Amino acid sequence: MMRFVPLFILIGLMACGPVSPERAADMCEDRANAAAGPTGEVGVGVTSGGKARGRFEIGVTSDYVRGRDPY
Repeated sequence: MMRFVPLFILIGLMACGPVSPERAADMCEDRANAAAGPTGEVGVGVTSGGKARGRFEIGVTSDYVRGRDPY
């Protein structure tokens, strides 16, 4: 088991490669949008049994609560 530890460490380090500039920009934009205000989602549907189902979700980041400038 111990002989596989270096292999697991190597595989873990391979996953930590550099982030592309496009991906970095997307990550920054997502974080800024989340800090700009609460986010939400609403879902409505019907099950196979004919019952109506709904879902409601609200997300608030700590940056928004603290009043940090998202941009």
